[in-house]
Amino acid sequence: MCSLTSASRGTRDVLSGSIPTIQQIGCSVGLALISIVFFNQVAAQSQSAVDDAGGTLSRSLETTAVAPALRPAVVGEFTRCAQLQLSSPHPEQTPPGCAGGASSVAATPGDIRSTVAVQAAPELEDAARQAAARSFLGALTIVLWSIAGAAVVLAGVSLLLKKPVTAGAEATG
Repeated sequence: MCSLTSASRGTRDVLSGSIPTIQQIGCSVGLALISIVFFNQVAAQSQSAVDDAGGTLSRSLETTAVAPALRPAVVGEFTRCAQLQLSSPHPEQTPPGCAGGASSVAATPGDIRSTVAVQAAPELEDAARQAAARSFLGALTIVLWSIAGAAVVLAGVSLLLKKPVTAGAEATG
């Protein structure tokens, strides 16, 4: 009897340790899947977010020292770089061929590109924040609605499952 009890207790201890392990594996896989969906949605949402931010940038450049003839080029370069950055596997990194930011740009005498970048820096930063915020918020909204939908479906399926019949219920029925 003691050997059977200790053997069953050992099996129970092994099984009790496997449940949290399986739960952690499930959480890790679930988080990985949600992350994949989220960042794919960031890339999918980026085009409309960048287009909207480009329109806002175009209007805000009218109040800057940027020459009117150069404003479309500034907006075009912004939309190209913002689209590349938000649809890349690493949206936190500046893509090759794009300026790093206002802090990395200094006006060099005679260099029109750096002069325009400095003149438009505050508007470019605002447009970049707007594009990133809209893209990430749109992706988050889709992911949260997807999770809510999956929860509703799983709740509905669980309600449809038959409950096990207990021995006491069979005797009375």
